[in-house]
Amino acid sequence: MSEKKFKFISPGVFTSEIDNSQIPKSPAEIGPVIIGRTAKGPAFKPTTVSSYEEFVQLFGDAQAGNGNGTDDAFRKNTILGPTYASYAAQAWLRNNNAATIVRLIGEQHPEATAGNTAQGAAGYDFAGIDASNDSQGAFGLFVFPSASLPANPATARSLSGTLAAIFYVEEGRLILSGAGPHATAAGGNRVASGCTMIESDANGEFTMQINPAGNADVDSPTEKILFNFNETSDRFIRKVFNTNPTLVNDDVSTATLADGSSRVNYVLGESFEKRVAQGSTFREMFVTGTAYTGNKMRGVLLPMQSAEATSNEHGDFMFAATKATTGWFISQDLTTMSSSYSAASQQRLFRLEALLSGQSTQREVKVSIQNVKASTTNDDPYGTFDVVLRRLSDTDNRQVVLERFSGLNLNPSSENYIARRIGDQYEVYDTSEKRNRSYGEFGNQSDYVRVVMNEDVARAQTDQRLLPFGFFGPVKYRDVDFHSGSTSFSSYGKAEGGTAAGGSVHSIIDGAGAATFGSLMGHSLAKVPATVLVDTGVINMTASIRFPELPLVASSSYGSPNSKEVTHFGVYTGKSSTDPKFNEEILDIQRSLSRGLKGYTAEAALDLAQVNADADDEPALAQVGTSTATSSGRMHSFVFSLDDVGPIPGKTLEAKHAAGLRKGGFSYTAGAISTNGTRTVSQGTGSYKAVLDQGYDSFTTVLHGGHDGLNIKEAEPFNNTRMGTVETTSYALHSVIRGLDLVRDPEDVQGNLLVVPGITKSQVTDKMLDIAEDRGDMLAIVDLEGVYSPVTENTSNYQTRAGTTVKSAVDTLTLRSINTSYGAAYYPWVRTRDTRTNQLLWLPPSIPALGAMSFTDRVGAPWFAPAGLQRGGLSDGAGGLPVIDVTKKLTSKDRDDLYAANINPIAKFPAEGIVIFGQKTLQATPSALDRVNVRRMMIFVKREISRVASQLLFAANRKETWNRFIAQAEPILRGVQSNLGIDDFRLILDESTTTPDLIDRNIIYAKVLIKPTRTAEFFAIDFSIARSGASFAD
Repeated sequence: MSEKKFKFISPGVFTSEIDNSQIPKSPAEIGPVIIGRTAKGPAFKPTTVSSYEEFVQLFGDAQAGNGNGTDDAFRKNTILGPTYASYAAQAWLRNNNAATIVRLIGEQHPEATAGNTAQGAAGYDFAGIDASNDSQGAFGLFVFPSASLPANPATARSLSGTLAAIFYVEEGRLILSGAGPHATAAGGNRVASGCTMIESDANGEFTMQINPAGNADVDSPTEKILFNFNETSDRFIRKVFNTNPTLVNDDVSTATLADGSSRVNYVLGESFEKRVAQGSTFREMFVTGTAYTGNKMRGVLLPMQSAEATSNEHGDFMFAATKATTGWFISQDLTTMSSSYSAASQQRLFRLEALLSGQSTQREVKVSIQNVKASTTNDDPYGTFDVVLRRLSDTDNRQVVLERFSGLNLNPSSENYIARRIGDQYEVYDTSEKRNRSYGEFGNQSDYVRVVMNEDVARAQTDQRLLPFGFFGPVKYRDVDFHSGSTSFSSYGKAEGGTAAGGSVHSIIDGAGAATFGSLMGHSLAKVPATVLVDTGVINMTASIRFPELPLVASSSYGSPNSKEVTHFGVYTGKSSTDPKFNEEILDIQRSLSRGLKGYTAEAALDLAQVNADADDEPALAQVGTSTATSSGRMHSFVFSLDDVGPIPGKTLEAKHAAGLRKGGFSYTAGAISTNGTRTVSQGTGSYKAVLDQGYDSFTTVLHGGHDGLNIKEAEPFNNTRMGTVETTSYALHSVIRGLDLVRDPEDVQGNLLVVPGITKSQVTDKMLDIAEDRGDMLAIVDLEGVYSPVTENTSNYQTRAGTTVKSAVDTLTLRSINTSYGAAYYPWVRTRDTRTNQLLWLPPSIPALGAMSFTDRVGAPWFAPAGLQRGGLSDGAGGLPVIDVTKKLTSKDRDDLYAANINPIAKFPAEGIVIFGQKTLQATPSALDRVNVRRMMIFVKREISRVASQLLFAANRKETWNRFIAQAEPILRGVQSNLGIDDFRLILDESTTTPDLIDRNIIYAKVLIKPTRTAEFFAIDFSIARSGASFAD
């Protein structure tokens, strides 16, 4: 019985139906190995699925691609190019029940140069400002309350603002424009330039000027955009700015600004509207400590880049894929009261890490710790708790449980030990052996996460009473202050209006003692003093900047819970305290921080997953609420603990849940114990058990820090045009080659076909053919170079992209001098209609060819030709997908030329429709093996007879064993013969093959002689016209 969705707390009867009357399936047949991009799923881990429904569950739906990215591509991580591997899986699984998938994401060669995409680094980069370019890179829009400012800096007011959005600029300039805070001051109504602080209008709307490269005139922008942070407004920031990263890529986009000629030069990345919008529960703006409720704001656009080391910039995401993780879960405070209490100093217990690399898990799953219970007996001091994986967008009232692990504990000797129950295994790619190696003690029982234990806990060296009571929040950029009259920033937490002590001055990002960013902006330098300007060139205010962090439940009334039993403190994913619908801003906060603004040495920052997860390895990170300046530009956003949950001030425990057990109630305040000098629920027991006794025994967090390692400026990160030819300088090529290396050994991965659909690079297709031939048990279906260029490759029109000739394809293949029966190629590309969305798209011919082989296996056998009207009729569905057109209609001469070059034509006939009209392998030497059906028959026969032989290994090398082999192998051959795959055969195993010399060397030697059945590809018919009176008998 699976307990994952049961909730066992008090005694009761729990029922479930288990249907054991189903007819068991026969062992899954061996199918193709399909390598390529999918929407999600295990990356670089060969995974076998038995149906398309199972494929969708693991790897997501096939994506036709959305070249326009109109659905907020950056935030939603939209896949903008077709996932060819998904369509290949769909084509095969429509008629068969086994396929092995290897999903590709961004990995880089060990010899690649970190942080240099031209030298093989994975990921992407919006290069920052340097001596030759004063405007590219990542720019943060920071906003503050609009409060009156005194003219004298010495009497500056204290304001608190936040990062509202990040713009990534490829070239040209973004300029915030409008009036300065002092409308009467000199230049108070000027157009903004550089780091000038600008007033919004009375409704909280700003104007952004966009200038393309070459237009340095701030007074004559190419485009002006009026925007705000109200999600319901037509001028909402994510509705009016470009959010599709591919539009800045000249290789694949011709999108323009408002003038119709200048190229789109920026993309809006993360935005944090809930931290800015008027009326938002999570607004992060204060005036002298009081929450700011006005509409009007001040904004300043600053480059997110180190002033001292310009290579340290937020636009640098050049690193390989990483796995998402929670922060460390921490224990309760075992004392009854402590003025020195710090949640951050509590014992780290474990964290949960995604099984899958990339963003997909963090965008789908959140984690709740529920039913935390202290032990009630001295015989077993370990308490218990549940780990529940929920859908990220659900609510506490309507939880969507994906998995539940109940009654867990931290006792390494227990059957309910958390690592034993959930699993802790992970795989690491061995670069020398080119295969995955598995580590960990306990097999993974979760489909989503594994447990990473603290070593002290795993060795039972911690207090046995410890329970998960809280967690570390994600790492974020360090909060900062800047001060009246200063040109530098300091670490967050300095006294208002104070000056930073020697050695503790920090830049806004990297904490390296850097100066303000103003000197780097360069937007019309004549108007930009080297500081953040407040319209007169002086900073006449004291301000702090709080970088965004995940919202936390501040009160038990958040989300209007039905009862206190459903209340979860911790991370809150709702839009507001009263609206529990999903807040999409969470997706931006969950993203991995950049590689560039790391605040560490290059070597220490390479493993970003570890940096984001493991505070033990981050001694430079400041604890929340401290003012200690360090060399780090990062800090933990918060440390949550149930220890800081208690009755709302003024409420007694008895009155805390009047009106439906949810109004009033409990609240969370960070550091409540140390603030009060006593535990917040000191009434009663005065220990951590008090909050549990009140029913607040559950909290929620999310995973974060996952990174796909792909170039988001490319609609198809594995496009052929820019893939390169050397692994060390191309992460895309290296990723594909790694995927192939994982399937090169038949003892690791079984398969009878191999496809990497859409990848035409000769370095890839040559590797495919080598692997297939070396294994000897699979046929590689390769896509040829120069046949068709998808829209994801370049900006050419369809006529140009599809205009390659048959001669060009034939000549290109001929020059490669390929001669192997373990490969096959087809021509041209085909058009299909996505069965889910009805969207039209072009697919490489390897996909319908694979589908036709699957159809052939279902209606016949592998030794029947997957071609012709009966088994190759693509218009009739033989390809597993609806095929409605081809990129080139072939003439009879075209078909002749292709077939002579061993390329199988996909023809379009007026009556018969679209048909695969050939079945040659890539073997140039004429023989029976130059046909696909014969090669596939031999693959089948070799595999089946090899299975028989493997059962007899280590048996006595005598006639009895030989006869057993013959008795089991001969029926296989007769079966193929009776099903028209073999005309005749002979099986020899006797003293003539296995001689005494071979017996002495422990060898059995058998011979299988086969006459394969040939297909009828040419039908010759003579029609004779006789004279009148002629006798047909003659």
